[in-house]
Amino acid sequence: MAEATEYSATVSVTNLLPVIASRPVEGNSIGYTRIYFSAVTNFGTCRTTAADLQSTTANNHVLAILLTAFAQGKSVTVYVDSTLTNEDVCQVTVLTVPQ
Repeated sequence: MAEATEYSATVSVTNLLPVIASRPVEGNSIGYTRIYFSAVTNFGTCRTTAADLQSTTANNHVLAILLTAFAQGKSVTVYVDSTLTNEDVCQVTVLTVPQ
């Protein structure tokens, strides 16, 4: 099993792609919100222009912060885990909104 590495980057979010639980195409994306960035990040072996936020009730507070920042045009600092991937997109583990 690969050892986890946490990467982070402060980015502007350009697009959000939430996928509902009943989507028959791209089954790997069900239950995730894909976050697209305006700039390339250095997330190791993960995709450099996006990250996934798993949609669970335990993560609703993170999604609320993301949606608020996106609506206000604020940058966010995204932390991802290199071992939690969907295709080649790393999963968000922490999200902050810098002042």
